[in-house]
Amino acid sequence: MERGVSSRRRGRPTGSMGGGSRRQNYDSSPSFSSATAINTSALQNLVGRVLREEGGPQADAYSRKTTAASQLASLFSAMSQDELVSGLDVVFQTKPNGRPGLESAFEDPRATLAFRQMVSRAIISFGTAIKGDPRFFLRWLFAQVGGLGGQVVSPNEKDKDVRLALLGCLREIVDQLSQNSAINFGRYVDSILDDLQSVLDGPNAPECLPKILDVFHLIADRYPSKFSVHFPDIIDLLVGWSVDLVLTKATSSLIAGL
Repeated sequence: MERGVSSRRRGRPTGSMGGGSRRQNYDSSPSFSSATAINTSALQNLVGRVLREEGGPQADAYSRKTTAASQLASLFSAMSQDELVSGLDVVFQTKPNGRPGLESAFEDPRATLAFRQMVSRAIISFGTAIKGDPRFFLRWLFAQVGGLGGQVVSPNEKDKDVRLALLGCLREIVDQLSQNSAINFGRYVDSILDDLQSVLDGPNAPECLPKILDVFHLIADRYPSKFSVHFPDIIDLLVGWSVDLVLTKATSSLIAGL
């Protein structure tokens, strides 16, 4: 962003993953390989069925793929914290040029709406099944959305669909986890806001803006005191983009409503 926004933010903490005081929330999170073993073959089989290219009538193929995604959603909801941590590498793509993960289903231009919705439901189910520390999953998600933490995964022209879908999933995950009394989700909100600001300060911001604003509105409602701390930085970034972009009325209304 060449608008001078960065200079307005000088001296304020930014959301680059792996740096800054608030980034400790992510840096101390479990590694992708630190949890107990699970039945990886069952997970791999279901993810493979979701992503598999099939012949025959398209409607039938996507019906089967949608069923597999629904089975994944049910499986995730029954998994333990340790199983979710160790399953991340199996379900999602966590390494550049690695095996395609569940999120790559959003890259399919022929995918039916029902199929895309069920894949979103499965990812939301993974995120909301977390009964303990969610940072391992948030770290992965923001790596896909903004390339944060130096984990840019398979950059291509279809990434926009993945980013937007994952931001939609993030909004639902925050909504549900913030209402889970068993999790002190508020202690992770600063890290989420930092990373959303980093995405806003990057090249993917224009396409992500409406989805990010949806998350901002939710956090402002659930955690007003935390959001108020970040509000000056957020407004700096939004003003910069509003100068550079021709915003839709809907996006302008979302900004005005913060």
